[in-house]
Amino acid sequence: MNIDDTSNLDFEQLPDSLLSNANKELQKRILEAKLKIQQRKNDVEQQKNRNMLVSEHLKAVRAEHMHTQQLLEAKNKEIETENHLKMIAEREVGRLKSEVVKFERDSSEIQEKVK
Repeated sequence: MNIDDTSNLDFEQLPDSLLSNANKELQKRILEAKLKIQQRKNDVEQQKNRNMLVSEHLKAVRAEHMHTQQLLEAKNKEIETENHLKMIAEREVGRLKSEVVKFERDSSEIQEKVK
């Protein structure tokens, strides 16, 4: 093995006694950087999960909103129908009252004729 060929060596595995103070400091900084990178990766993964949950919640809220809108429209149509039926019933009541008045008048006329 060539002494200049360091590609197969794992410098992180070297004992501290073989490292100079500068190399120890570099190794410490490398470890800290790797830890920061791992933490950032974890943060990104957590944020992706949160985004997915928020997206699913938004989808559910939109579906519920649409359903509520449909219920509101159905209720408004029901109210329109009830108001229409109420107007028809009021007209019928008015017509029946006028018939009652007419029948009472006819009845009194017949009773007057009979007397």
